[in-house]
Amino acid sequence: MPLRTVLWRAAVTNLFNPKIVLFYVAFLPQFVVPARGNAAPQFFILGAVFVVIGLLADAAIAVLGGRVGEWLMKRRRAETILNRIAGAVFVGLAIRLLAP
Repeated sequence: MPLRTVLWRAAVTNLFNPKIVLFYVAFLPQFVVPARGNAAPQFFILGAVFVVIGLLADAAIAVLGGRVGEWLMKRRRAETILNRIAGAVFVGLAIRLLAP
């Protein structure tokens, strides 16, 4: 899938996500100071800063995840260890569900 399509879908998903809207409505007003002028530009700047910080953090996580994934794909032993860890977690969860 082209990168442009992925970015477009992500943007539309976030714009119509009610949790994001509620976050902005609940969180950002506490940082707006009416004495410093019109509130709309302050909201815009705070929102833009939040988006840029989120974009940088998500990009770093994606790049790191891709590199770790490539590293793990090259090592058969890592796959075995991760499968055993996942199996142990699932067994532990099953035991927890069965315990009173």
